[in-house]
Amino acid sequence: MARNAKKTTNPESTSVCIIGTLDSVFEGKNANYLDIKVNKNGKYYDMFHVDCPKEIALPDDGETVTITGTLTTFFDRDKKAQKVIINAKSVTDINGNNFE
Repeated sequence: MARNAKKTTNPESTSVCIIGTLDSVFEGKNANYLDIKVNKNGKYYDMFHVDCPKEIALPDDGETVTITGTLTTFFDRDKKAQKVIINAKSVTDINGNNFE
């Protein structure tokens, strides 16, 4: 592959699929921010924070959802740590049906 000064678009991305319970939604100015609980073994759970476009319909809190999207990262200089961002591309029920 030849090297040049032109910027190329990288087709690679990291995909994610999360199945869990919608715990809460914060409605921001440009996006919705979801908290998703994923049960680990009945006693403990993982909480994932997901950025979601406003045009995606969401169910009520407590519903089981399937979220597909991408992972990106950035370095938080204040915390001196890498931060993982999950960006939703779709939010459906466990059967793949969109919410209305």
